[in-house]
Amino acid sequence: MKFKKIVNAIIYVAATLLKTKDKDKKIYSNCIDKISKQAQAGDILAIYGNSWVSKLITKFSGGASHVVFMINNLNFAEATGDYYVKDGTIRLKGQTQISDISHYCTSHTKKIVLYRPKYVTPDRLIKAMHWIDENLGKQYAFAQLFIDLILYKLKLYSWGKWADIENAFVCSEFVGNILKSMDYEVQRDIPTAILSPHHIETSKDVEKIAEFKIDRFC
Repeated sequence: MKFKKIVNAIIYVAATLLKTKDKDKKIYSNCIDKISKQAQAGDILAIYGNSWVSKLITKFSGGASHVVFMINNLNFAEATGDYYVKDGTIRLKGQTQISDISHYCTSHTKKIVLYRPKYVTPDRLIKAMHWIDENLGKQYAFAQLFIDLILYKLKLYSWGKWADIENAFVCSEFVGNILKSMDYEVQRDIPTAILSPHHIETSKDVEKIAEFKIDRFC
């Protein structure tokens, strides 16, 4: 019991320090303007974050730390996770939701890369919006994220189906399912549950449109 209290105290201090940094987060309106002028429904934003979790995901997967699917030039659908501290204990929260690009046009982001699926048609967009509508409010798969990170590093992609948690998503799995609802293959030999943001970025079904380095907007 004493050991647990010590661990919780360490976690509490670390989380408090991390949350203090959130107070210093700056939103760059010129970044929002730049992206909104080029983005459109069906696009994908690959986010390279500055947090320790983002850096961990990038280190293990080799690419972006987060991906989202644009539903128009300002708003996107995503699966996102976060945490808060209650009674000295870390509590996790997260879900699939609609948000806007101001959330990532901040000092907590290193860069944002804009990708566009090839041959997007109105029918494909309708399929995507229908799938998104049916899967909003689902839980974020925290346990699956850490399993996926290990499988990414070991390249054990065939084990991906065993990592899947029903009715819960990590960000790249969520975007991968949206793309599959649009009849894209994404990655032939990699199960959707084990897709990383980097797998989305390197899919033959998407092409890079633009890159926005956040430090240029500081």
